Amino acid sequence: MNINNYLETLDLSKPGVVGDLDIMLDSFKNLKELSMDDICNLCPKRKDVTSILIGLWASGFLKSPLFDSNYCLKGLKNYKREYLTAREKRLMLNGLFDIIRYSHIDNPEDHDAIDYIYSVCRNLYLLIPDELEANLVEQFLLNPTASFIDALGRLVRDKHSIEPETFILLKNAANNPNKKIASMAKEVLEEDVKPMNEIYHFL
Repeated sequence: MNINNYLETLDLSKPGVVGDLDIMLDSFKNLKELSMDDICNLCPKRKDVTSILIGLWASGFLKSPLFDSNYCLKGLKNYKREYLTAREKRLMLNGLFDIIRYSHIDNPEDHDAIDYIYSVCRNLYLLIPDELEANLVEQFLLNPTASFIDALGRLVRDKHSIEPETFILLKNAANNPNKKIASMAKEVLEEDVKPMNEIYHFL
C-alpha cells in the first residue's frame, strides 16, 4: 500500500476512519521510535489526517509509564530532551480532540467510536483536568458534532459535576435542528447528567 497516497485521499467522513488509521499506524514496526515530526511527515498535505495520527501516536505514549501528566518524555526514544514544547503539546491536544471529532458515534457503522471517545476523554482528563470541560465546549461550538456531546457526558461521569453554562448548552443542543446532535444531547442529559446530579447535587 502506498501510504502517502492512501492518507492524501482518505475520506474522514467515512465511519471507522479513526480505527483504520490506528491499525495503519500500529502496523509500523518502528512506531515506538517515531517522533512527532516523523508523524507529521507521513502526510504533510493533509493537516486533518496528520492531526488524527498525532492524537493516536500520543494515545500510545499516554498509556506508557514513561509518559506522565507533565508531558515528561524521559525514557522515550528519539527525544534528547525531557519535555514536549508548547507547540508539541498543542499539536497533541488538537490531535486528541480530532479523534473525538472524527469518531462518528452517530453512525451505527462506526463500531469503535465509543471506545475511541472514551479513551481520548480519559487521556485528556489526565492532561488538562481543569480545562477539559471548557475545551470540549469550545470544540463543539467551533464544529458541532454528536461526538463532542457524548464526550461531555463521559466527562460528567468522570468529574461528577458540570458547569451551569455547559448544562444550558446541552439543553439547547437537545433542540438542535440536527437530529443526531439533538438525540445525543437528550441521551447525555437523561443518562449522564441526571443520575450524576441525583448523587452529587451539582445543579
